[in-house]
Amino acid sequence: MTGSYKQLVLSRGLGALLAASMLARLASQLWSFSLIVFVALKYPPSWVGIIAFADLAPAIIIGPFTGAILDRSSRRSLIACDAAISAAGCPAVVLCRHLTSNPLPLVLRPINS
Repeated sequence: MTGSYKQLVLSRGLGALLAASMLARLASQLWSFSLIVFVALKYPPSWVGIIAFADLAPAIIIGPFTGAILDRSSRRSLIACDAAISAAGCPAVVLCRHLTSNPLPLVLRPINS
């Protein structure tokens, strides 16, 4: 192991950061999977493709811009901002589910109008 990697592995807090990163990645992937399964169980197969594309399209479009921002900004503050937005999004999804028995039209209403 070279010196810089050894310093990285031995740095304090790396284990917690890696564990949090893996849990966040797992939650993100489970969210995408559960969304597609939910749509597949209730709607025609063509909706599965539409939802999968809608899930990936924002990353494709704004990915290069966010990469440039990450290179020029404090990563710690951007990670905190991302966590806050994600934390606000979870109750919003639960609220959508409780407002109606079929939340998909409520979520897709801005696209249809």
